[in-house]
Amino acid sequence: MKIVPNLYFIGGMRCGSTTLNLLLSQHPEIFMSPVKEPMYWRAEMLRATGETDTSGAARPYAEPEAYEGLFDGVTTERWIGESSHYIYAQGTADLIRAASPDARIIVSLRNPAERLFSEFMRGVRAGHFEGEFESFLRQNATFSDDGRVVDFTPESRIGKGRQARLVKPWVEAFGVDHVHFVLFEDLEDHAARTAVEIYRWLGVDDSFVPVAVHTQRSGVPCSRWLMKSLTTRKGPLKAVRRFLPPILRVQVRSFVCSKTLECKELPLHLDLALRRFYEPDIIELERLTGRNVESSKFRALEAVA
Repeated sequence: MKIVPNLYFIGGMRCGSTTLNLLLSQHPEIFMSPVKEPMYWRAEMLRATGETDTSGAARPYAEPEAYEGLFDGVTTERWIGESSHYIYAQGTADLIRAASPDARIIVSLRNPAERLFSEFMRGVRAGHFEGEFESFLRQNATFSDDGRVVDFTPESRIGKGRQARLVKPWVEAFGVDHVHFVLFEDLEDHAARTAVEIYRWLGVDDSFVPVAVHTQRSGVPCSRWLMKSLTTRKGPLKAVRRFLPPILRVQVRSFVCSKTLECKELPLHLDLALRRFYEPDIIELERLTGRNVESSKFRALEAVA
């Protein structure tokens, strides 16, 4: 491969990945793939193991030539990167380590209960899910008689919240000094400061000020037609969107979403049940990352319940 990226933002899902990708792509010393989530290394992992891709998703950048083409615009940038949710693709850490041993890895972490609820609400927004969150949760998890989550189905999205298990292979492959952890609440509340911390960690000009746009909001759409127009590649507004600069495009989308989505709150009893379930993993996550994620723990919410 002519160009192998040396910077990877690997997720997680519903953890501010679009916002972080924008913060990275604006810096003049960083070239980010113009296509988000090419997922090339997942395809490479499947080829290496002889497995078949059963996801049903189209993978236009699964072949080396197509993937390399994403970086044709590279000039003198110090960092060449891409954003894909490799954190969920088992085996990709070692593959990337073999191809780019000095690569830097960025991971975004979020309260797993809130992350799961956000993913559910995104599914509601897109028309993939219907009904209440509790019904969704009970379809994907086993509850004890006293309301505790005790297990989940193998295909469930609940497993994405076990972030320590997902992060561990990347820390082991690259070393903790080559993995930078971003907390979702810091990104939401202090995007500019979060960007400076990343720039400083990468050794690039940390005086550069990017435009911060929070996208991918969750909620129940007041207008299905408008939401489909904004969020699907074949929506009626596609012809208009392609003429807008990337930053303006996401600014318009973010503004419209903020005006047309009805936000919902995660029910307290389900928040408590999920935090109790995830707490052992959260404690291990603190040990692995050295980051304080106290606000995600069960007792942090129990104290105010």
